[in-house]
Amino acid sequence: MSTRINLPSFNKSKSYELYKQELLAWSEITDLDKKKRGIAVALSLPEDDETKIREKVFDQIVLDDLKKDTGLNTLVDFLDKHLAKDDLADSLEKFEDFEDYTRPEGQSINEYVAYFDSKYRKIEKKNMKLPSEILAFKLLRKANISKEEKMLVLTGMNYENKMTLYEEAKRSLKKFKGEGGQVKGVAQSIKLEPIFLAENEEALWAAGYVKRGNSYGYKRGGRYSRGGGRGQGFQSSQRGAKNLNPSGPDGKLLTCRSCGSYRHLVAKCPDSWENLSKVHITEEEEHAVLFTGYQKQDIKQLGNDARNCAVLDSACSSTVCGKTWLNSYLYSLNEEDREKVVNRSGHKVFKFGGGTRLKSVGKYDLPICMVGEQVKLKTDVVDSDIPLLLSRSAMKKAGVKMDLENDTAIIMGKEVSLNLTSSGHYCIPIDKTETLKVEEVNAVRLDELNVEKRKTALLKLHRQFAHPPKKRLVALLKDAGTWKEEYDEDLSEIQSKCDLCKMYAVTPPRPVVSMPMAKQFNEKVTIDLKQYKDRWILHMIDMWSRYTVSVFINRKKPTNVIEALMKNWVGIFGVMGALMSDNGGEFSSDEMREVASILNVKVCTTAGMSPYQNGLCERVHAITDIMLMKLEAENKNVESGTLLSWANMARNSLQMWNGFSSHQLVFGKNPNLPNLMHAQLPALEGTTGSEAFAKHLNTLHETRKAYIQTEADERIRRALRSKVRAAEQVYENGDMVFYKREGKERWLGPGKVVFQDGKVVFVRHGGVFVRVSPNRLCKINTDLGENKEQDNIALKKSDIIISNEIKEQTNEEKKSFDIISETITSAPQEDPSHEATAVSHNLQLIKKDDNIRYKLQGSDEWISATVLGRAGKATGGNKSWYNVKDHVSDEQKSVDLGNLEWNILEDQTNDIEVQTTDEVDQNDSDIAKQLELQKLRQFNTYEEVEDGGQKTISTRWVITNKNGETRARLVARGFEEHSFIPKDSPTIGKGSIRIFLTFAASKKWSIKTTDIKSAFLQGKKLDRDVHIKPPVESDTPKGLIWKLKHGLYGLKDGARQFYISVKDELLNLGCRQSKLDPALFILTVKGSLQGIFCCHVDDFLHAGNEEFEKLMEKLRKRFIAGKIEEENFRYIGFMIKQNNEGIQLDHSIYMEKLDHQHIEPQRAFQKLKQLTQEEQKDYRRMVGQLNWAVQGSRPDLAFELVDLSTKLKSALVCDLLRAIKNIGKLKDIRPIQLFPSLKGKETEDWEIFVFSDAALGNINDGKGSTGAHIVWIKDRIGKCCPISWQANKIKRVVRSTIAAEALSLQDGLETALYFRSIIEDICGVAQRTIPITAFIDNKSVTEALKSTKLVEDKRLRIDIASISEMIENSCVEVKWCPGKVQLANSMTKRGASGIELLNVLQKGQMPEEFV
Repeated sequence: MSTRINLPSFNKSKSYELYKQELLAWSEITDLDKKKRGIAVALSLPEDDETKIREKVFDQIVLDDLKKDTGLNTLVDFLDKHLAKDDLADSLEKFEDFEDYTRPEGQSINEYVAYFDSKYRKIEKKNMKLPSEILAFKLLRKANISKEEKMLVLTGMNYENKMTLYEEAKRSLKKFKGEGGQVKGVAQSIKLEPIFLAENEEALWAAGYVKRGNSYGYKRGGRYSRGGGRGQGFQSSQRGAKNLNPSGPDGKLLTCRSCGSYRHLVAKCPDSWENLSKVHITEEEEHAVLFTGYQKQDIKQLGNDARNCAVLDSACSSTVCGKTWLNSYLYSLNEEDREKVVNRSGHKVFKFGGGTRLKSVGKYDLPICMVGEQVKLKTDVVDSDIPLLLSRSAMKKAGVKMDLENDTAIIMGKEVSLNLTSSGHYCIPIDKTETLKVEEVNAVRLDELNVEKRKTALLKLHRQFAHPPKKRLVALLKDAGTWKEEYDEDLSEIQSKCDLCKMYAVTPPRPVVSMPMAKQFNEKVTIDLKQYKDRWILHMIDMWSRYTVSVFINRKKPTNVIEALMKNWVGIFGVMGALMSDNGGEFSSDEMREVASILNVKVCTTAGMSPYQNGLCERVHAITDIMLMKLEAENKNVESGTLLSWANMARNSLQMWNGFSSHQLVFGKNPNLPNLMHAQLPALEGTTGSEAFAKHLNTLHETRKAYIQTEADERIRRALRSKVRAAEQVYENGDMVFYKREGKERWLGPGKVVFQDGKVVFVRHGGVFVRVSPNRLCKINTDLGENKEQDNIALKKSDIIISNEIKEQTNEEKKSFDIISETITSAPQEDPSHEATAVSHNLQLIKKDDNIRYKLQGSDEWISATVLGRAGKATGGNKSWYNVKDHVSDEQKSVDLGNLEWNILEDQTNDIEVQTTDEVDQNDSDIAKQLELQKLRQFNTYEEVEDGGQKTISTRWVITNKNGETRARLVARGFEEHSFIPKDSPTIGKGSIRIFLTFAASKKWSIKTTDIKSAFLQGKKLDRDVHIKPPVESDTPKGLIWKLKHGLYGLKDGARQFYISVKDELLNLGCRQSKLDPALFILTVKGSLQGIFCCHVDDFLHAGNEEFEKLMEKLRKRFIAGKIEEENFRYIGFMIKQNNEGIQLDHSIYMEKLDHQHIEPQRAFQKLKQLTQEEQKDYRRMVGQLNWAVQGSRPDLAFELVDLSTKLKSALVCDLLRAIKNIGKLKDIRPIQLFPSLKGKETEDWEIFVFSDAALGNINDGKGSTGAHIVWIKDRIGKCCPISWQANKIKRVVRSTIAAEALSLQDGLETALYFRSIIEDICGVAQRTIPITAFIDNKSVTEALKSTKLVEDKRLRIDIASISEMIENSCVEVKWCPGKVQLANSMTKRGASGIELLNVLQKGQMPEEFV
């Protein structure tokens, strides 16, 4: 017995798509006869439906059609036509439905997940698939749950597999929220004081407040206070059952350094990096580094402690080190080990504990000595001062097992003692020096030496061990069993006199307190500016009470600052006694000083680059700034000025200084704010009908809450800790000091102290004065150089060779462009320890970019630098002054070499820069360079001459890998030649190439290409003197340079010299040069064309008969060819193939390389949005690609190119989509042009056709018009070859279609006349021999050309007259053709079909209408 299946019903509540799916499913299982199914479904359609679909079915479908076996299919097709939605519209509707869906109030989580998943599956069927991680993010964001609930859901997810994150999110959301989980509505109400305190109890406790009865405060001597008094803390009865952190030394509860909680420390904090690093959901290759939280001062100290050591960092997921550590370690290696270092590019990103992310700048293989074993260590390098951090994986490979109790470890099977840095990190030495056996050190026998020799031996050890810290050398001597207490003073003296140790020394530990600068209110006010979005905040803070006033100003100008200061401070509190500020131009201006003088206000400024000297202002306004950012994020509808005012109110009434708030210290009491103590019955309701009042009162409570949270902000504490500076000392006139500038890692100087003004020390360094904070100064001992000569003698006795020239490699520093004049008056002195070169005083030998070295007054140290140029005129009084750039500090200076001992560095090498296109083996690179040098000698490119001070230009190597073969090319830096040199070198145009292919195909010539080997080296001899610095690989003897005989790659006229050589040789062989294209040459014998030659730099394209081939043989004897190909080869981006049909020009190679850009679906729907910077870059790139394709083989897309090109600066998302679509079209059709063999004689049977078209006002929002033309050569039977095409925006604004069409026609005829002249020049016939016929689909133009009646547009009359003159004098005819057969139609209109145009290009046959 069969089961009856009811027909699915169609009604208003059901979409047609669902009904159709049900109907098709019913048809698969029903037992109803097929001939009856169509009628049954038609009868089940609703009668009262607004679409009248049932009525339409029986009116428009014949009943007999419904009775057939295919009746149901016929009915479904009919329903699709009338009820189905457009696919794009349906996709958009489903995506918008999914994108706009958010869980409503009252809906259970299970229902929400089901609805969300259902809506996503609908868009998934439309091929709009989102990544799993994006879906998970959207699911949680649209669930309408709180931040805390979202964090709870995240803890239940497994992040190991990104593909399952969506499923994990659904599972975790259902697990933690459960059935019926809802979000409570939040009513807008007034939060009174007791409500605020109850809701923020934890924040108050974390800030140090204790509940006493109905109020919060610190208990100090029976009074409630806020600050650092003793006995502060929680009573045991108040702590309750929950766990609290222990108290610190000051009696306060310890708080978590990550989130500020008082219930756990950082080790158990769920928000700390240690725990969050276990959840890795980022897509980039990011590695965690946790060693210090990335505090600059701690890093420097750690880097000093761990010099040439590896820090064992088990929390580091990949081995990494900083540039400073790497340079120090490389400097300590000998030459043999340094050659083993391998450098590659790095791609990893490292995240430090403080949130700082640094990208790897390189990956190195370093030879190290670990526990006596020689191993190779792979490490990434970042731009930082961190030491080498040995990762967890590296320690596993080394078998590291640490014994924390005994501070030992087993590494590679050996037990070793671990060194401990000052910050508590374990480290192990990895350099060969540190792994010396203690017996070898014991062999020094220090106890047998007298005092002087002992100092000499200790100095030798200090230098041999790469200037280690004193405690490391002491530890080494103790291990050797030779340590005595009297050595301590010797080592301290050695370290205090060591210039190198001072140059890289870190600042000492610094105190954290200072004496107050004010004793009463308004005695001293400190001010500072902070940029906030597009405005500035002026912070004014009293330095005694910390009372703060902050206001917005629109411009950072002295006038604005003075106006705000007078209005908001002086006008309220009166004139202050002193004003403290930094050195900004708005504070240190003449206008500000004049105002201060009139008001009798003392002006105090900080030292340069020393913001910490105004630390009170920086610290206080940092909290206000963060409060403002938080308030703006939470109160987006409140004006920023209002939020800033309430933020100041919260600061001044809540912060506690000396037991009182700022309000209490200034006014005697806190402001009267709504609270429980004074509230009457109406206030206790907690609601109001006044929206303005509610906004201000809620802002008040939110600012107080934000202040309490911000005051303990870890980011501020970390920033403030980094600004603590050393204890200051007094500097007197004449003191010699080293000083350090912001961003510089080494000390500069020595300089001389001029005077000290409070916290600012003025130092003279050379010819400039610098203002320095005392914390950035280091005094030089007066006896610094006493034992220098003795030290040198002692070192010679110990067979230690010390170089006075120290090569230093530092981190990339911020460059200073101040010109520092070094005034030298004393006579130069010889350096007895230097044995390299003699001193030279011939200033004429100095040239720009030379590397020199010189000595300053009273110094025995050589300073190396690069010459930038003269500082004075060559014939003036300062002719011996030169501007130089210091190699170590990168500073630019002006030095008087006439009064200095100096010389040119004889061992300087040419500045060779290597550029590669692929990864190339070093051995292959060296071999390729030698082969290139051999070619230079083979072609007699240069001769070696004595270096007599001639101006030289440098070179660089360019290394390429082509088809597996490594090639090297020596390229001169031609831009260093500053004289005018003609550099134009013609190349063959696309139109001329197509004419060449037309002649070759018609005459059945075999086409060939010749690539000239090392073309520029075979050019004509230079007619000027060019000297270059020889590369080091050439082994040119010292004192010699190269004088070029022929052109070299990179010279401005290198290509021109080669072209002239080719031109002269071809003319000598009997060819003649085209009058219109200088890169085209023709061979004619007795009026008969024998061959054609095209030149594109060193790539030749040619074809001809046997006579012409003999000429090419002679040409190849003059220019050595690399390869010769024929009939099937690649030429300037095209594949050229010759067969019986003719010659094919194939552009597929270029099209295949195009990338198909993708765009996210949600972005695609934002069609009217402006492009981002990255999208703009992609848009320009695609327009450029489309331009090359249109010019080469796809004229059917010419209009798209023109339209997109007009929007390069204002493109929208919809334009980007069009560009992507057109790039896709380039790959849809194979871009081939066929050049068939044209029949008959060129002058009798050939004809030039021009198709011209235009469109009025179809670009630039109707302001611009488009014109286009395409030119062909055709024979009498319709065979045709394309010559040229072009589409562009008509150059002027036109007001009518006839004007646009006429201008386009004029442009097309001028192109045809030009190429006709080239063809006639090749054939050697008279001009205007080949007829030209132009086709245009605008009858008004053709009529205007034939009529004697003038057109109305007077400007157009000139263009019509120009075309008429061409018709009369140039054998030109203009004809009308229907628009449907106009081949240029698709080049000017969007949507017009270009199939017919492509068909003619690929078949080489003109349509029947034009034969």
